[in-house]
Amino acid sequence: GADAAAVALCRAKGYSRPDWAAPGAPRLLAAAGAWRHPVTVSRGRDPFAPRVQHATATVGGRVYCYGGLGDDGRPTDALDVLELSADRTVARWLPFATTGDKPDAAENARMTAVELLDGRQYLVVLGDACCHVLDLLSRHWNGYQWPLFGSAHFATMNISGRPHVVSINNSYEAFWVIDAEKLVSGDSTAWALAKVRDGVPFSPREGAAAAVVGGATLVITGGGAGGFAGGGE
Repeated sequence: GADAAAVALCRAKGYSRPDWAAPGAPRLLAAAGAWRHPVTVSRGRDPFAPRVQHATATVGGRVYCYGGLGDDGRPTDALDVLELSADRTVARWLPFATTGDKPDAAENARMTAVELLDGRQYLVVLGDACCHVLDLLSRHWNGYQWPLFGSAHFATMNISGRPHVVSINNSYEAFWVIDAEKLVSGDSTAWALAKVRDGVPFSPREGAAAAVVGGATLVITGGGAGGFAGGGE
């Protein structure tokens, strides 16, 4: 059964079921039954209603959410940050104001977070023909040329003790990698193509999810392959 606090929160939002949005709203899973310790959402941007098909990334103990489709069905360029109270009982979504060469409004955006060895933190968002790098200290965006196309997954991994950003194409056969410090400085010539050993042992998918575990392992799960849901790889 779902935790009573999460169910009450969903019902307060007008959901007919604790795990689905009400008719007319984006179909956002509230996942009430999955939260073992639901937190109270304080005033700020509504965390359930704003968007679907957005991108998220975590760095410095914060969750950042960019882009997606709003309630009106149109792409948004909103960037928000989720902050937790010190005792982890209250969560609050807040708009994250920025300057500079901001990325365009987009759905199904690709974003990753980078923390360099010296502690500097960045968000990197892929556009149609460029990538946008946000310095989280200055809150300023810079846009750089993007030489790759068709990125299905975009993530940050620890390779040889240094943070690297990787991009996997839609067929899962091209694995591009770049030192994160070079990427945030705008060196688009530093991308290198890594060989996928033994080919691709599973069918390419659409709509799969990916996460980096332990800093050096990329886990891909779900998605549609030939009309069927995939498993974890």
